[in-house]
Order: sequence, then structure tokens, then C-alpha cells
Amino acid sequence: MSDSPDLHDGSEAASLLASNQNDAATRDVVRRVPRKNISRLTLCCLALFFIVEMFNFVTYAPLTVLFENVICDAYYSKRSSTRSGGYYDCKIEPIQGDLARLKGWKGFFDTLPVFIVAFPLGKASDTLGRKFALASSIASVLAGFLWILLVGYIPSIFPLKAIWLSAVMYLFGGGICQVNATIILMTVEAAGERYRSQIMYYTYSLYLLAELVGPAIASFSISTSLWLSFLLGITLLLMCLASTFFIPETRPRTERRHPEDPPSSSRDAYGERRQSQHWERSSGIQIRNSRALMRHRNVLLAAPIFVVGQFRLATLNLLLQYATVKFRWTFSSAALLISEIAAVNLIILGPVLSWVPSILQHRYGWRTRTIDLWILRGSLGFLSIGAFMIGIAPRTDCLIFGVLIFSAGFGCRACLLALTTSWIDDNYRGRFFGITQIVENIGLLIADPIIQNMFAASLGLSRVWIGISFWFVSVSVIRTFTLR
Repeated sequence: MSDSPDLHDGSEAASLLASNQNDAATRDVVRRVPRKNISRLTLCCLALFFIVEMFNFVTYAPLTVLFENVICDAYYSKRSSTRSGGYYDCKIEPIQGDLARLKGWKGFFDTLPVFIVAFPLGKASDTLGRKFALASSIASVLAGFLWILLVGYIPSIFPLKAIWLSAVMYLFGGGICQVNATIILMTVEAAGERYRSQIMYYTYSLYLLAELVGPAIASFSISTSLWLSFLLGITLLLMCLASTFFIPETRPRTERRHPEDPPSSSRDAYGERRQSQHWERSSGIQIRNSRALMRHRNVLLAAPIFVVGQFRLATLNLLLQYATVKFRWTFSSAALLISEIAAVNLIILGPVLSWVPSILQHRYGWRTRTIDLWILRGSLGFLSIGAFMIGIAPRTDCLIFGVLIFSAGFGCRACLLALTTSWIDDNYRGRFFGITQIVENIGLLIADPIIQNMFAASLGLSRVWIGISFWFVSVSVIRTFTLR
């Protein structure tokens, strides 16, 4: 991608340019809007988002320990032997290979329902209300979580691979991805247009806070009792589910009109026709035609970055197991690596991503788009270098340093969204964000199976190859970094 992409080449590219005059007019209108505080409903939605993310980080590491224990017990029971060495007996290749494959395919099956129920659940959200969609999504997560615990604690009845059937529960609500999407939608609707960018900052900050606190709780739970995390996770989900009966509906109320009735204002209809005709003349396409988005050169170059960007999440899913196998860490210690990533991101999100762009823009006259592009390149570089260092780390201090470098690149998604939306006109941004969600879910669908199965295969090779999954992530990221 170039610093100053030529977006004026062709009528389709011209249709995607944002109008500076419209932006200036919008800013003038915003200045005249009376200032008001963020509503209590918005704060409630933000609290729901934090609780859901806490559930994720509190339960992930303990679930991995539960799966490992079940596989380890099954492995030794088949051989009529006892685990004489204690904890480290479970770190042999057959056990860890089965664990990696189990988690990889679980990630695959957990993502599939998103493609199936996203549209019908979105339609239900528009007709029946956001609260209905949120309640069904939370209920599906709770049912799936309870099913996983049932399988994990009664392995004599259910094979451990039966945890993959938790994805069936998500067919009734979409799972955790749909929960987060609905809560963010409700938060933005409750806050209004004026606070939209501020709300997105708050949600990411709360995500990082949960990432900082949750693994610490999980670490304590692993050292004492796994049930502490599991009971806390169930409690958090029940709190979210109960809150859906008390929080107000955020869906905007619109008057229903018979399809054959004319619009309430002929002026609005005339304005819509004039706007449609204007865009058709300038772009040569219909407004409803989104193919121009996918034919745009910079959008095509950004698509692989959206996909590969999801590899960072799959890398985190593997990091705990990798640290326990290669460096003989306990899961309670390895869980704190996630907190390290959150701490680095809080530092970068605050001072660095706030001060550096401001200095470059006001002191050196850099354009906002150029700043976003260079921050994106730097973030991808940190991800690539950090993943490679994690894969080759010979000692624990090298691993911690590699994680530090890797976590410095987690701002790539925010920069990529800021950069790509600057290329897209307001009339196309809704469709563009829909496309990005599909592309990112494709990345989630393939990332976990690829990375976890590569790790499982490396365990049967020489020990030098144990970091091959992280090398793969490094090469994949740097490949998108060098796209032109």
C-alpha cells in the first residue's frame, strides 16, 4: 500500500471518496449540539461488555487445564500406569498433540454458527429488539459452556471431543461473537452519534482491562481450584442474562408504513432521488451495488491484513500451551503472559497512540491518513518480529521479551479500520463494515485449526521445530506488510 494512494483514478474510485465539504459541515453541526453526559444506559451496556470479556479471560486458561487433565488421565489409564512424575507427565507429545488438535477444531466449530445465524439474528434484532437478540446470544454461550463442563467432568460417559457439540448451542444465538456485536451495537445506539468514537475507545479500553485482570484471576484459580473460575464464569453469564430483562430497549423506534403508502414527506423522497442520481452519475453504479468496494485496489490490499490480523488471537490461544510445554511453566504462570500483553496495550493505547499522531500532525504537518498507514506498518512489523522471537526463544526471559514485542503490534486492527474507512464514502461505510466482519470471521475460522495443528505436528519432530506455528504467523504477517 502506498502513502498517498491514487483514489481519483476511475469513476468507481471517485464514488468512494469522502467529501471534505460534507465533513466540514458535519463538524459545524456537531459544534452546535448541546453538550450532554453519557447516559446511564450507555454505562450499563459498557458494563455488560466488560463482564462478557471477563468471562472469556477468566475461563480460557482453566478450560485448557481441564482438557489437558482429561486427556492425560485417559492416556495413562489406557496404559495401566500411574503418573509418577506428577504434573510434567502430561507434557509429552501424544497428550499435547491431542490437546492442540482438540482446541484447534473447537475454534473452527465455534466460528461456524456465526455464518449461519448472523443474518437471521440480525433481522430478529431489528424486528423483535436488541434485548431479544442479546438474551438469546448469552443463553447460547451459557448453554455451550455448561455442556463443555459436563463433558469435561464426566469423561467416562462423554468423549472429550463432544465439547465440539457446544457449537450446536450457538446455532440458537450465535455464540460469544454475536454477544459482543450486539452489546457494541446497543452501546453505540444508547450513546448517540456524538459519542460514537468515544464509545469505541471505551470498549477497547475495557477489553484491555478485562485482559489484564481476568488472567490473574484465572491464574489464582488454577493454583487453587478450577471451579473458582468456572463458577465465576457461570455467575457472570447469569448476571448478563438477568440484566437483559431490566435494561431499556435501544432499537430506534420507527413508524411502520404499508409498502404501498407514499413516504411521509415528498421532500425526503425528492432528496433521496437527487442523492441517488448524483451518486449514479459520479460513480456509474447503483448505491446498492457493493462490488465497487471489492474492486478497489486499496481495499483488496487491506483484505489479507484483516484475515491475518485474526492470527494474533489464535497465537494467544496457543501461547499458554507453548509456554508450558517448552519451558515447563505451570498454566497459572503462563496465564500472566496475557496480562502482560494487556498492560503493554494500555500503555500504547493511551500515551503512544494519542500523543505521537498529534505531534506528527501538528508539528510536522503529516496527514492523518499517512500517520495511520505508518502506524499500521509499524504494528505489523512488531507482530511479525514478536511472533518470530517467541518461536525461537531459547530461555524464558527471551520469551517474555518476544511477547512484549508481539503485544506492541495489537493496535494494527484499530489503525487498519481508521485507514480503510478514510477511503470509503459515508454511503458505503455500513456495507464496508459488514464485509470486514465476514472477512475477519473467515480469518477466525481458519486460524485456530492451522496454528494448533501445526503445533501438534511439530511435537513429533525435533525440539527445534516446536516454534514453527509462530514462524508461520510471522511470515504471514510480514507477507501482508510487503504488499504494494
